[in-house]
Amino acid sequence: MNAQKIFFGLSLLTISLIGNAQVWNQVTVPTQDRLNDIQFVDDQIGFIVGENGTLLKTTDGGVNWNQPAIQGIPNLSTSNIIDIDMFDAMNGFLLINNNISVYQTSNGGVNWTEIPNNFASQCMPITLYANAINDFFVGGSDCFQGATINRVVSGTWDSQIINYQTFDTQHYIVDIDFDGSLGLAAINNQYFLRSTNGGAAWDTINSNIGVGNVLTSVMIASNDTCYAGYSQNGGGFGILFSTDDGQTWQEDLSSATFFYPAYYGATENSDGKVYISAVPSAFQNGLIIEQDGSSWNYYDVAEAVYAMDSYGDDVTWAVGANGYVVVNKDLSTVSLSDNGLEMNTLTMYPNPTKDILEWNCSDCLNKEVHIFNATGQEVLSTITEVSKVDVSQLPSGVYIAEIRTNEGVMNSKFVKE
Repeated sequence: MNAQKIFFGLSLLTISLIGNAQVWNQVTVPTQDRLNDIQFVDDQIGFIVGENGTLLKTTDGGVNWNQPAIQGIPNLSTSNIIDIDMFDAMNGFLLINNNISVYQTSNGGVNWTEIPNNFASQCMPITLYANAINDFFVGGSDCFQGATINRVVSGTWDSQIINYQTFDTQHYIVDIDFDGSLGLAAINNQYFLRSTNGGAAWDTINSNIGVGNVLTSVMIASNDTCYAGYSQNGGGFGILFSTDDGQTWQEDLSSATFFYPAYYGATENSDGKVYISAVPSAFQNGLIIEQDGSSWNYYDVAEAVYAMDSYGDDVTWAVGANGYVVVNKDLSTVSLSDNGLEMNTLTMYPNPTKDILEWNCSDCLNKEVHIFNATGQEVLSTITEVSKVDVSQLPSGVYIAEIRTNEGVMNSKFVKE
């Protein structure tokens, strides 16, 4: 589909539309439910979550998306998955709306184990951030006092010290981000929380957007710069930025637009380009805005978009309403260099095979082998010092083998007889 790049001038009160400045390509996925979050853990493996139990996975950089046969989440088909944070391709966490527990996977999203919330006072978990395989933060609302952040280490919950108190339960944490020991959390009001000790304690930072206005997102970018979206008096408005690691904030007037969008998920690619998904107040479709280092560029897309992520040099994704997924590249033309991969040619043999599968990477060290079936479900994972793996226990069918080494990531299809 063609997108439009929107330039505007507040003094002129006009909007200028230029077509074909950027093309956002829609990708078909097997759902029409609202999609709430997207995350790529590398250039091949990615996850999307949404309403009615939607949990999609790709093992080929987003060309194909499938829903694994998920185990361990009761009433999945009626569950609204609101957030996912995978620490790596195997380990991660998700949140379900109106459920105080967190679910954890250690096999790439197939099996999930409930981690019950030991702090029953956190009635409304909203967002999470994975710090390590068994270490994550959950932000939300206390049953009686508003914003709260819990840290969970190896299944043990610990309430964090927050220098902020309110008795409004709608003052919940909407987003959390970390960069080393620096942590920022946005509250559904005018305040940020800021930590400089890895989340053990949080101070209050006034965004100065005023009472009645609310923060919608926060992201720590490169070069001490941070971005946040906010909504004014119930309608969308604009972007805040900080150049001192979130200590002080100001409005980014260059981001203003007469569409008055509410800004949600943000991502920064490896070249430092920032993208933010937005939902305009005045009409039903969506906007994606891009900071290219000198200005904000606006792209009109067909549906409201709520979350974004990037991989490689600049392969950027957005997801939103009605199963809407778009990417800023034609995936059929994305080269290995675009993906940021340094990959050796991988030949697997014998192919088809009945038992032992081998490949031509004898000089690669520390080989992780991950085997996925045709639906994207990981069915085998191992570490080997030799360039072969036993697949004799797998049912007959077509599989994708992913070999991860310190030389890069290599993928190849093979047939198990």
